[in-house]
Amino acid sequence: MRILHIRFKNLNSLAGEWAIDLTHPAFLSDGIFVITGPTGAGKTTILDAVCLALYGRTPRLRHVTKSENEIMSRQTGECFAEVTFETRSGTFRCHWRQWRARKKASGELQAPRRELSDAISGQILESNVQGVADKVEEATGMDFERFTRSMLLAQGGFAAFLQAPPDQRAPILEQLTGTEIYSDISKRVHARVVLERTRLETLEAELAGIHLLEEAEEQRLHAALASLIERASEAARQSDRTQQALLWLEGIRTLQTELTMLENRKKQLAERLEAFQPERRKLERANRALELSGAYAGLVSLRNAQAQDLRQQKEYGEALPICEAELRQTETAFASAGTVLEQGKREREQGLRTIRAVREYDVKILEKETALSALKRELAERENAFTTAQSTHQSLNAQLADTRASLTEVLAALQRTAADQGLVENLSAIQHSCGQLRQLAETGREKKHAVETALARQQETIKAHMDALALKERQERETARLEQAVALRRKALAELLGDRSVADWRASLMNTATRGGLLDKTEEALRQYETSLLGIKALEQRQEKRARDEAELTQRLQSAEKEHRRLEAECEKREAEQAECSRLRFFEEARRHLHNGEPCPLCGATEHPFTGFSVPAPAGPEEHLARLKEELKRSGTALASLQGDLAGLSREREWVTEQLQKEAAALSEHETHVRECLAALAHPSITPATPKQPLPAALLLTLQNLRETTETEQRLAERILQQAEQEDAGLQADMTAWEKARHEANRLELALQTALHNKDSAEQEAVRTERERCSLLEQYTALRQTVLQGLQAYGIESLTVDGLETLLHNLSERRERWVSREKRRDLLQQKMSALELESRHLASRLLDMEKDLDKQREAARSLSEDREKLRLDRRRLLGDKSPDEEEKRLNGLVEEAEKRLEGVRQTVDAAKQHLAGLTSKRETLDRSIAERQAQIGPLEKDFRLRLSQTGFADEAEYRDACLTETVRNTLTQKEQGLLTERAELEARLADRIAQLAAEREKQVTDRTQEELDETLATLRDTLKNQQEAIGGLRQKLHDNHMVKLAHQERTAAVEAQRSECRRWNDLHDLIGSADGKKYRNFVQVLTFEIMIEHANRQLRRMTDRYLLLRNKEQPLELDVIDGYQAGEVRSTKNLSGGESFIVSLALALGLSQMASKTIRVDSLFLDEGFGTLDEDTLDTALDTLAGLHRDGKLIGVISHVAALKERIGTQIQVTPKTGGRSVVNGPGCSSV
Repeated sequence: MRILHIRFKNLNSLAGEWAIDLTHPAFLSDGIFVITGPTGAGKTTILDAVCLALYGRTPRLRHVTKSENEIMSRQTGECFAEVTFETRSGTFRCHWRQWRARKKASGELQAPRRELSDAISGQILESNVQGVADKVEEATGMDFERFTRSMLLAQGGFAAFLQAPPDQRAPILEQLTGTEIYSDISKRVHARVVLERTRLETLEAELAGIHLLEEAEEQRLHAALASLIERASEAARQSDRTQQALLWLEGIRTLQTELTMLENRKKQLAERLEAFQPERRKLERANRALELSGAYAGLVSLRNAQAQDLRQQKEYGEALPICEAELRQTETAFASAGTVLEQGKREREQGLRTIRAVREYDVKILEKETALSALKRELAERENAFTTAQSTHQSLNAQLADTRASLTEVLAALQRTAADQGLVENLSAIQHSCGQLRQLAETGREKKHAVETALARQQETIKAHMDALALKERQERETARLEQAVALRRKALAELLGDRSVADWRASLMNTATRGGLLDKTEEALRQYETSLLGIKALEQRQEKRARDEAELTQRLQSAEKEHRRLEAECEKREAEQAECSRLRFFEEARRHLHNGEPCPLCGATEHPFTGFSVPAPAGPEEHLARLKEELKRSGTALASLQGDLAGLSREREWVTEQLQKEAAALSEHETHVRECLAALAHPSITPATPKQPLPAALLLTLQNLRETTETEQRLAERILQQAEQEDAGLQADMTAWEKARHEANRLELALQTALHNKDSAEQEAVRTERERCSLLEQYTALRQTVLQGLQAYGIESLTVDGLETLLHNLSERRERWVSREKRRDLLQQKMSALELESRHLASRLLDMEKDLDKQREAARSLSEDREKLRLDRRRLLGDKSPDEEEKRLNGLVEEAEKRLEGVRQTVDAAKQHLAGLTSKRETLDRSIAERQAQIGPLEKDFRLRLSQTGFADEAEYRDACLTETVRNTLTQKEQGLLTERAELEARLADRIAQLAAEREKQVTDRTQEELDETLATLRDTLKNQQEAIGGLRQKLHDNHMVKLAHQERTAAVEAQRSECRRWNDLHDLIGSADGKKYRNFVQVLTFEIMIEHANRQLRRMTDRYLLLRNKEQPLELDVIDGYQAGEVRSTKNLSGGESFIVSLALALGLSQMASKTIRVDSLFLDEGFGTLDEDTLDTALDTLAGLHRDGKLIGVISHVAALKERIGTQIQVTPKTGGRSVVNGPGCSSV
């Protein structure tokens, strides 16, 4: 994978949009480049942009979400990062962006967006956030962790690894190599072992808490249950007979109550009919008035129209004189407005001539004022420039004098400190030598302390070895004793079980318990079967009787419905004929007054085809219609009664059918249950029961014998297993103690070997540490003498380690003072020459400026005099008035007069039109009133005649008799409802009398209800107590059966759990631990060796002195083989700062090679880490990195070390500016 282009905007201090082209020739030719800049300028932000574009996060910022973004530049509304990269599968462009609402700095953060596209075609490959992450990992072969270990390396991780103690290196190495999974596996194995052990303990506790009934107690419960079932069956049969008698008495009492209630309702209905008589008479009058409603509606319509026209006629008569007066006034106002308009036009012509002359004067005055203003501004500017030039000339003379004095002082100081000039070139070498001297002194003190520590550790390890040897001998004796106890326990258990195993005895116990449970279920199923059989027989008898009654009633209902439909049809026919005749008689009188060509007063039609139509006579008398209605009422009442009775029988039949279905389903279910239970018992002497028949006595006897045999076998198996479990518990306890003793013996053996190894290691460490301390002391003495000789030239005669810091600080200040004085001397000399030249030039300019000022003042005075003369002439014509405003005023007067004239003209025209309209409307209205009055007279005469014919004295009485359609319908419905209710009551009363007589004929019992209630209550109490006793016994037997099954299940579960615990314990002994160290350390040792192999390949390129080696005593301890010291092996802690960096760099490059695996990595970025190197080591490191270019890699180094600028030609510079912002400069870099 190779990074080709980087583009980003508004990230941290790099505000704005930036682009870096890594395909620029400068990067391709050198193969290595450096990103430089001060600390905090934003160098690492460039690498953050790469990570952000590819993975949506950075090493320093793990999450960038809608609610959290710490990388966007302050006071900006959006940011993005984009990377173009190349892999074997193609060239891709990955883009990440986030913005605030409306892209304002104060807006709310929005969710980040990501996009992956083909860099060549521009096709979008993925735009979903998670989808882009998957596609990037697929294209590059690296997730975020592998990318930061193979392409972006931070030196801080390996520096911490080298400095950490051995027992703390495993977590660091795990983080660097990404092998955290092995710690997780170790911890999960440990957690699983704890979980399985807890489950085993729980199961064993549950098994110990299960208690079973004795065999004799169980037999006694079965015998008591059979006796109770027999007594309960007899009590249930007696209770059913008593309940049937009570139901018969209750039915008779219900019928008597219903008869009484129906009689009361009949009396109440008669009272309501009597109360309805006034409203019935009111309804009859309303029906007579309904016949005149058509004629009256036409007459009222004509009267209302005539009244409306009369009101309008009066209004028009009052409005005409007013309209004529208004017309005369508007004509007078029109003449006056014309006169005012002519006068305004004459005044405007005279004023316009004066305005034109005034405007000519204004133009001339403006020209003079413009020229005078420009001249005054120029004169003021020249006077200011002259004054400024004078001040500047005086200031230059003062600066020249000060500069000469300062130069004299600087030359004198340089002469006094001429010896400090040598520090400019030699101070860096002195600082380097002093640093080495300080480091040797510090290392010497550490070695002295290490020698003392090693001697103390040697004594401790000798004592620990002796203690471990004594503990091992005691543990071996205890292990032998426990092994003998286990053998005795096994022998006793074998004698108890005989030829059978524990599993055989448990299987036998489970079989007997299962058989006992089946027997309980069989007995319960048999009892339920008998009960359901009795209930079905009673329901079938009741259903047959209700079916006969329902058939008879249905036949009667069909006949009544047929007769009712016939009466309804005939009644409707008679009513239609009667209504048609009434309607035609109502309009007969009105038709006599109609003439063809004249409009009808009701509908407005001018043609009247039915003028000569005569009303036919009714088909029959009204008495026949009244008789039909009465017969129809009686038929409806009888029909409603029959329907009510049939509905009651139907509901009762449905209830009986539903109960019969339920009982049949229950019987079938109980029968199936009985057969299943008998089949499950599988005893040769048991035969299934005959369907829907009582149970045979032989079956019950066989079941009782089978129960006794089962209980005997169960008690024997329980006794054997209880004793075996006690023996097995003792055996398990002894075996557990024996296993613990063996494990403890093994642990002590391992501790003994460890103590011996620690003792030998401590002795070797003490010898090696003392030898290293002596070598360091010799190096320190030689280096101190060399440094002191170099310092004598600067007046320094003594040298101590504690005073090195102060000494170097003083020398640095002396060098800085010398350099500063030289710079100041050069600056002062240049400044003095420039000041002398500028002073001579400024004096010449002052003379020329003074002459020009005199000429400008004379020209300004002449222009001012001409302007005042023109102003006097203008005031004589118009004063101080504005010509534009005066012209606007004159035009406004004329326009206002014209508008007023036009408005008066429009008013005159409107008044004339209004007067003509009123006159025309009044004439039309007069004609309409006369014509309508001719129609109203005959209609009123005809209506009064029809009122007397229908029984109304006058029009007022007719209006009082009229009712609204709603009220009329309400009264009609109320009358019909009362008649229907009376018919229904009479029918129901007759039916209930017949039912009561039929029930009394049955004579089911001669006992009173109180005697039957008392007998039924006693039977129910007896049956309830027996059923409760039966339920209690069955529950006890069922609970005992379930306990047996649970005991068998728990026993099998305990055995299975013990096997599972042994399997996980074996795995835990190999890799499991609570902190994950056991498996992690084992895997990390292998990973560590692989990484050392890769690192040594890189280390050979940088130096031929060192090779890395894993310490054999401490698996994660790192040593180096020193080729310059005859192959001596020593710890990496003794390496200098530069040597430590070289080793860290080799480890980092080795890790990159490990992390990339089969993926080709063509870009590599190193962040910081070069500040501790001297010049030679820095050259070696850079040569190694540059050598990677031969493998096709592009190396990027991020550092603020100044020396890198001299050694790496291709540089990207990050320069801080004001306001916390920075800019990027370099080849391939641009600001968009």
